[in-house]
Amino acid sequence: MTEKGNIVMPIEAFDALETILQSPDVGTNQSLSAFGYKWGEHLVSMLEEHCKLEELEQYLKQIAWEAGISKLELETTDESIHIHIKESGINNQYFLGGFLTGAISELLSTEDEQKQYGFEFGKGSKELSMVIKETSFTHSGEPEDDSPTKYPDIERGERYMVLEKEATDPCLSFDILKDLTHHGYNGLCMTTMIPTKAMESYGLNETNFVWLTDYRTGTQEFKEMNPKRLEFEISRDTRKFLSDNEKRILVIHGLEYLIRHNGFDKVAEFLDTIGRIVSASDNILICPIYPKALREIDYSNLKTIFKIIGDRP
Repeated sequence: MTEKGNIVMPIEAFDALETILQSPDVGTNQSLSAFGYKWGEHLVSMLEEHCKLEELEQYLKQIAWEAGISKLELETTDESIHIHIKESGINNQYFLGGFLTGAISELLSTEDEQKQYGFEFGKGSKELSMVIKETSFTHSGEPEDDSPTKYPDIERGERYMVLEKEATDPCLSFDILKDLTHHGYNGLCMTTMIPTKAMESYGLNETNFVWLTDYRTGTQEFKEMNPKRLEFEISRDTRKFLSDNEKRILVIHGLEYLIRHNGFDKVAEFLDTIGRIVSASDNILICPIYPKALREIDYSNLKTIFKIIGDRP
């Protein structure tokens, strides 16, 4: 690695640092990745640079230089981008992985679609290397349980609002999700909870996750989506997931969060559209709700969209 030198930090990346450090469930490595991602993303945005995949190496080397990475090599394949860092004034690999992932995601994005890439570290190399891939969700393919389901009243083609007793504990909704994925359903959970925590706490090892967050770590474990992109990536991915009538269950945990970022009317319109797709594809939609976190008028309006499970706390 090279000697330390001057680097360029967009003010937006610095502003994001306080939010990242205040998150109680995010570890040090995730925080460094998230800060790096925000830095790379905003640096590209500040420079107003975008490119095609075949132009990436030229543009990325220019961006990386601004952050103290003086020498890197890049190889692309149909499925991934391989990066080897030869010289850098910054030594932390998690920060560098987040920075490069954020920069690449922004460089390859367009006005209509934000690209989302994640990184993992390469193996068998003396220098720092990483593999960067576009994030996606795939079903784990666990064997189907032949025993009766715990929730026989849950019907295909329906949308349900589950009334939870605590705002931070969607235990009933996640138990329904866990039970149905054990019985052959392909599950997708969009949540404000860190997915690794949800998997460990609720046993959701057969479920695909999207983390609804206003900052990204650049992980390849699960997708990370900005809640403000409701009409773009969030809507696109839910439609894509539900378009197949192959016994699918979608859980959207964090409606209050989506409402805060998009307004109630946009979220209600989104839920109505998704509900129609659920009915047409014979799949299932589950939305955990903590009623006290909503305005009374919003809660009343949501009740007209869903069937209700549970009692109001």
